[in-house]
Amino acid sequence: MWFALEDLDFENLEKVLEEVTEGKRISFQELVQSLMQGEYADYGIKDWILQAVLGEWQANREIFFLLLGVGIASAVFYQIASAFINKQIAETAFYLTYLIFLTTSAAGFGLLVQNVGNCIEKIKQFMDVLVPCFFGVVSMSYGSVTAAGYYQVTVLIMALINGVLLRVALPAVKIAVVLQMVNRLTKEEMISKLAAMVGQVAGGCMKGMLAVIIGLNTLEGLLLPTIDKVKLNSLGKVVGMVPGIGGSAQAVAGIVAGTGTLVRNAVGVAACVVLFVIISLPVLQTVIFIVTYRVLAVCLEPVADKRLSGAVEEVGKGGGMLLQAIVTAVLLFLITIAVVCVVAR
Repeated sequence: MWFALEDLDFENLEKVLEEVTEGKRISFQELVQSLMQGEYADYGIKDWILQAVLGEWQANREIFFLLLGVGIASAVFYQIASAFINKQIAETAFYLTYLIFLTTSAAGFGLLVQNVGNCIEKIKQFMDVLVPCFFGVVSMSYGSVTAAGYYQVTVLIMALINGVLLRVALPAVKIAVVLQMVNRLTKEEMISKLAAMVGQVAGGCMKGMLAVIIGLNTLEGLLLPTIDKVKLNSLGKVVGMVPGIGGSAQAVAGIVAGTGTLVRNAVGVAACVVLFVIISLPVLQTVIFIVTYRVLAVCLEPVADKRLSGAVEEVGKGGGMLLQAIVTAVLLFLITIAVVCVVAR
């Protein structure tokens, strides 16, 4: 069991893992070995997640109270300015406070978009070095047809993430949020339909990617493992017909196949664990961002102008779409790994 694991080349995988997990000292080979033995070490991940939650809240707390103060100040200025005969003074006060909100929110949201993009790039970087190792194990433990077929699916996933998710969906989310904030400048909505359409394009891209990959995984799961199984059964029957050593050869082949299956599943589960570690901090950042802006919208609605509270709510919805982008990227790989581990038996 340990010999089969040592036959795998984890050197490049360990280097990339240290880079994408920002030096958390997670050894992929040790993780696979512990999973094969039915053990699991958390590598301090729980404490790290707790510290990340507290750190993100402290980072977002200042922005929360700043925007809350801006909203309350906007309401006060608007009410004071409305007492004058010239209503343009009230509108000017609103535009000044809205400009502060716009610049602060746009900067924060742009930084979040960048963090999400970096997270997806790390997922791609990790999968680039994992794929040869994982599908090499699949080929040795089950069959080359299944390994080759799902390898092509994984390459397609990387192409979709690079060409659709990073270059179309994420920029569309950013544009949609900016359009929604600009749309709230006037009392009458003028570009709400355009902003909604851009947001729908981003959501449609992500849903379409999931539909395509799930469909391909399902179709290949119905056909490719059957081809490999027929080949293995035919080979086993031929070997079993050899006088004297046929039964022993079949027994040894069964042990090797079982060991290969264990190694393959352990590598697959270890990959899933690493993917969760990679996305944990960006997911926490995005969730706290969403909660911050949703709570802020609730607090501003009774006192501030509806345009301001509506803009805050739209920024929170944009954070939700960024969270959907992270989940989509990781689900594409998780579904493929899970299907390979389940159907290739």
